[in-house]
Amino acid sequence: MKTSLVALAACICLLSVLVFSMWRQNVQLQTQMTELADQLSRKATEVKNAEQTWQNQLQKAAELLADAKSENANLQLQLLQLRGEEKSHVNVGTQALLSRIEDNNLSDVVAHKYQYFFPGLTLAAGEKEQLKRLLLDRERVLNAATSGYFSDSLDVGTKVAHQQALVADLDSQIASILDDNEYAEFELFKDSGFEQYQVKQIARVLGPDSALTDDQQRQFLLAKLHQKQSFNSWLEKHNGPELTSTALTEALDTYKNSYLQEIRGAINDKQYRLIQDYEKVQFDQMGRSLRISTGLDP
Repeated sequence: MKTSLVALAACICLLSVLVFSMWRQNVQLQTQMTELADQLSRKATEVKNAEQTWQNQLQKAAELLADAKSENANLQLQLLQLRGEEKSHVNVGTQALLSRIEDNNLSDVVAHKYQYFFPGLTLAAGEKEQLKRLLLDRERVLNAATSGYFSDSLDVGTKVAHQQALVADLDSQIASILDDNEYAEFELFKDSGFEQYQVKQIARVLGPDSALTDDQQRQFLLAKLHQKQSFNSWLEKHNGPELTSTALTEALDTYKNSYLQEIRGAINDKQYRLIQDYEKVQFDQMGRSLRISTGLDP
């Protein structure tokens, strides 16, 4: 009997241990299940948020696509309209395009030709804009064709006379804007395209080691234009039967030497020698051309 009681007590004790162990495992399982549930809940929230983000992005993409389709449709409609207008107004469209191209080209010409003239002006903003428009019109008139393959001498003469009259009228309007000193400088620059080209060529001849500054280039150009003006006055006065090759050569030498002397103080020895060599070739070529054009050489 005593043995049975001991055995029963041992069984009860073992059962208690088993029950406690199972309870502890159950608590651990519940804890793990709670943690898993929390993780699943967080994952579900993240997935839901990601899904919402994707839906928003898809909606924006759809809106952008719809806008693009609408814009494309509008562009196609405009293109069709333009094509229709082009068919009915092709000459007007071509003329407008050519006019824009011409204006851009002439604006570049004016900007470069008068780059050393504009900074010295004392004009109001409105007057300066008016001057630029007049200079643009002047270049347009000068660049207008006065002869062609099928032009006769009478037709050419009429066109040249009309061109000269237009230029004279524009110069008169320009004179009304500028003071006497400014107009005298304009007279130098208005036909200075070739001389400005020569200044750029000389800059290339000198190279970066002996480059002219902007101020030196301006002095260089003004000196050359002043002497050119004096030479042109001499040639206009003596261009006739009394003109000889010797006199022309002497006048060209005076032109060259006076202009080189005028710039001598603004440049160094190396620059002077290079410019002197360059100008010798240029003035020799000018002399040959003038002797041919004046009939001194056949």
